[in-house]
Amino acid sequence: MTSFDNIIKNISNIVGRKKSFNYKLKNGLYNIYWGIKVNKNIDFKIIFILNKIIELISLGNNIIILVADVHTILDNNSKSINNDTDFFINKLKEIINSYNLNDELTNRIKIIKGSDFQLSKEYLLDMFKLISINGSIKDYCNELNMDINSISFNNIIHPIMQTLDEEHIQKSINTTIDCQIGYSNNIKQYVFSKKHMSQLGFNSKIYLLYDIPTHFIENPFYLNPTNYISFIYTFNEKTLVFMFNTIIDTIKIRKQSSIEEISENTNLFVKLQLENKYKIITNLLKLNINI
Repeated sequence: MTSFDNIIKNISNIVGRKKSFNYKLKNGLYNIYWGIKVNKNIDFKIIFILNKIIELISLGNNIIILVADVHTILDNNSKSINNDTDFFINKLKEIINSYNLNDELTNRIKIIKGSDFQLSKEYLLDMFKLISINGSIKDYCNELNMDINSISFNNIIHPIMQTLDEEHIQKSINTTIDCQIGYSNNIKQYVFSKKHMSQLGFNSKIYLLYDIPTHFIENPFYLNPTNYISFIYTFNEKTLVFMFNTIIDTIKIRKQSSIEEISENTNLFVKLQLENKYKIITNLLKLNINI
């Protein structure tokens, strides 16, 4: 498989796709951003996305990682958010360094904090504009498929901010953003963003949406060595296969094993009974995903 094949593997939707998409992605002509909230532990989905990011930069594309500290505060008003954010960014950098990238590739990844631009006058003014476009909570709930009887303020503020982030990141780092990475379960958000960016007079982006097992969406799998083994045994076979493929992709990118050895292990895994697959996944995590 080529890097391009690995990138588009697991993509279920590309919102706003243009005719030139394949050509530009293959030739490293895109600036792509991915947003993630702060957490003290590393979610397995991060490993999955970082594998895609390494493949993207190997083609020449540039990546902006938004560490969304302000979004995190909306969900959990941590008194130590600054320290937590710095700790999380250092963890991300450690994982990125584990891919043994050269300086040219490393420099294609830029990490920024949401608070670097989300508290500006321009950002807040655009937030008020976007809030006024629909005019009612009911309209937002209809667009984002939310139950009006059970929503909270952050349920509305998150999608509004996420829509604005892609435009204001550009202004913050003086770089045009072409694409955003996300998950297919959140497709309503990206359709919402595409629609309202144009209403605000901004250019809408392309959204690369990856298909992730439902289990990982509803219950994030944190790579905490003290408890992840017990969680693995609750996963169904589809989730285990996703985990196995992600770990194998990590091993390939890091060149920790030969292609022949990887192929042999992959063929073996497919034939195993479920109980043995649990054991293989557990061992692979211990040996290859050092968090």
